[in-house]
Amino acid sequence: MKAVPVSLLMLVLLVGTTVGRDLYAQRGEEGAAAMLALLTERVNNLEKQVRAKASENSFVGMVMPFPGDADKIPAEYLVCDGRELARDQYPLLFSKIGYIYGGSGGGFKLPDYRGYFLRGVDGGSKHDPDAATRATAGGQVGDFVGSLQSYATALPHKPFKTGGKNDGKHSHKRDAFDRMVTANNQITVLMHDNTVNLAEPNLSDSRPMSEGFHSHTIAAGGDLESRPVNVSVYWVIRVK
Repeated sequence: MKAVPVSLLMLVLLVGTTVGRDLYAQRGEEGAAAMLALLTERVNNLEKQVRAKASENSFVGMVMPFPGDADKIPAEYLVCDGRELARDQYPLLFSKIGYIYGGSGGGFKLPDYRGYFLRGVDGGSKHDPDAATRATAGGQVGDFVGSLQSYATALPHKPFKTGGKNDGKHSHKRDAFDRMVTANNQITVLMHDNTVNLAEPNLSDSRPMSEGFHSHTIAAGGDLESRPVNVSVYWVIRVK
């Protein structure tokens, strides 16, 4: 906010004092004092108006959420929908955002925040591990204000599992047996069946089946995007 120049105030007060002297000669001390008081009040009001305007202008370019319908948005704001504006109609706004979001010559674009979450510029904090790959509408790549970042999926803090706590461990059974039998040219227990002295599987020399440790790739299911719980609003920018 720019303060009213002291020299301007002094000039007005000096003129007021000169006028006051003339009035003093014409109307006496009370008339001059009344005029000086009036001029002082007007100067003070002017200063307040200048400060208020400067404060109002300082909000141009600020973005905020608006929770109502689009037709209820105040006239000083526009929806951040990427539309192009004329520089000569919005000079103060252009001085704040320039061509960051696109445009050239006499036109510049508003940011398009429709459907987006907003994220602070990383600024070297390392909170955005992919900051260096962000890209702006103007072609800049890196940690710039207005840059866009596409979808990404990190490993979950709590790993997903597809087969319970044993990570896919399983076995196969044939009837009541859970061991893979192998032929070793020995006979089974005598009189156990009708075949003797022939090569057949021997349960006493069988080996355990493989326990089947393995992994799965999840290639189906899920939603259209990853997102936190959210509420929809209009992102609006003050333009004047």
